[in-house]
Amino acid sequence: MKANFSMRTFVVLVSRLFLVLSVAMSMSFVSSITMSFAQEVPVLKYYYVCDIATPEALKEVQDAVNEILVKTIGAKVELHPLSFHEVTTKIPLILASGEDADIVSASSFCPYITEYQTKGLLALDELLPKVTPKLWNKYDKKVWNGVRIQGKIYMVPNNNPGVSYPGFWARKDLVDKYKFDWENADSWEAWEPFFDAILKNEKDVIPILSTQDYWGRLWFPNYYGYDSVGSVKAPYGQSLIVVKATDPKRKVIAAPFTKEYEHAVRLARKWYLKGYFSKTPPTEAEMMTMRANGKFATFAVPFVGEGDTTAMANNEWGGRTILQAKIKGKNPIITTGTYTGSGNAVCRVSKHPDLALKFIEQMHTNEALHNLLNFGIEGKHWVWVDKGRKLISLPPGVTGRTAQYNPNTYWQFGDSNLQYFMSEGSLHTAERVAKAMKNAIYSTILGFTPDPTPVKSQIAAVSSVAQEYGEPLEKGLVDPDDPNRGLTVFRNKLREAGINRIVVEFQRQINKWALQNIKE
Repeated sequence: MKANFSMRTFVVLVSRLFLVLSVAMSMSFVSSITMSFAQEVPVLKYYYVCDIATPEALKEVQDAVNEILVKTIGAKVELHPLSFHEVTTKIPLILASGEDADIVSASSFCPYITEYQTKGLLALDELLPKVTPKLWNKYDKKVWNGVRIQGKIYMVPNNNPGVSYPGFWARKDLVDKYKFDWENADSWEAWEPFFDAILKNEKDVIPILSTQDYWGRLWFPNYYGYDSVGSVKAPYGQSLIVVKATDPKRKVIAAPFTKEYEHAVRLARKWYLKGYFSKTPPTEAEMMTMRANGKFATFAVPFVGEGDTTAMANNEWGGRTILQAKIKGKNPIITTGTYTGSGNAVCRVSKHPDLALKFIEQMHTNEALHNLLNFGIEGKHWVWVDKGRKLISLPPGVTGRTAQYNPNTYWQFGDSNLQYFMSEGSLHTAERVAKAMKNAIYSTILGFTPDPTPVKSQIAAVSSVAQEYGEPLEKGLVDPDDPNRGLTVFRNKLREAGINRIVVEFQRQINKWALQNIKE
């Protein structure tokens, strides 16, 4: 009996032990599965413009960004930085091909309308108020209406309150040296005495910066008081379809047939022959090295502004002080591009469009995330100068060109009001902008964005012609009177490509839009 009891007891004990072990193992298995699921959050692919990001620094920034995002939206982001040169072709290709992507940046380097034309963007009208009500309510209705195409919103515009003028970014040391009265220069031509002094006295300094692609032209619509209509242009050029910003009739014009465009190309040719531009425009990379080494005196741009240039000087000009030299008498024009000039869009193929939009919302509402994307890691990529005033700088001994992480795109990551300040001067930018806004001209087509679909083939043909004939003319590389490649030939080629049909279609759309939106 004793032996039997012992055997029975042993069997019971073993059975109970087995049960306990089985339960424990099951709980451990379930726990491991739960942990695995917790770690496998969705990953969003974000393509954006970035000047400098070493692989190591990019990983550090991405990890820090994801620490925030996992807690706030339950997702991670995979950062895909593109150079200023790459972004022009890479993002449209991603969108047109349906490549796996979730969010793309839009800017003057890859315009919103260009991205829309690929049919790769997702309409956000329903998602915005439902998924990101904080973002939806953050901005005025006119901002959202300003980015509508055919009544739909395809991009969240960045909040970069400001004004811009045609003019030059100019080296102060040289302007001071030759005592040039830059503040009273009222035209492109008024700068010629300064450029002549540079050519005569400064060895190896080119008066005006240029590149093979975007820079080195004088055709900027806002210089002549025009507002651009859509993105009908050479890939790196300025718009060729315009409306006079003050025209109450909103007449659509093909710019190359105007006296203003002819003035721009003839002046560019004159300046090229005088040596104001490089005889052989450098690549973007070559230009950046030359600029940092002081090989240029000025930079002609359509968007001289009211912001402080200290950060730009450190990032791009080797620390030389840069003046924002507006062309006197040219008032800033508030256009649809004021709203659509930069933003972030959700890709149509995104598997997680709600999370993609939530990530964009974080860029507009989360100060830590916004500044991580802009400046990188505190203590490593930047340091505090005055934390109370949110004033920062690059670490000691680091420049804009030797930095490990430096997108140099302060307009790109949401609401710029969240941004730390890189200089004393930038603390007062808002005051200068408010003052400048009092003299701003509001375009008569403010809020209109054309639908290029009905004339898509003509736009492609015009873009091709503009690249072959217009670009060399705008940069002064070709004589406007050349019988084979001059302005007359360019105009004839544009007619053949269908530019007049584009004008008619955009005029029809503007007339319809004005009837629905403008109360005279």
